[in-house]
Amino acid sequence: MEKPMTIEEAIQEVMRKPLIDLWPTTATLLDLSRSAVYDAAARGEIDTMDIGRLRKAISSPLRQKLKLEAK
Repeated sequence: MEKPMTIEEAIQEVMRKPLIDLWPTTATLLDLSRSAVYDAAARGEIDTMDIGRLRKAISSPLRQKLKLEAK
């Protein structure tokens, strides 16, 4: 079984990648369950981009919401 993603690992990903996985990265950052993060994305509460059948979270708005980005 794969170990759960830590918040530190999730922050590293959101800081270096333009798009990140909804599960587990975005869910870890927002402390949400798998179904809650996908539901929030479907409601438009998390900015996403569809690439084929994949849905990815857009890092920049997420960094701003979490105040990880200097203005």
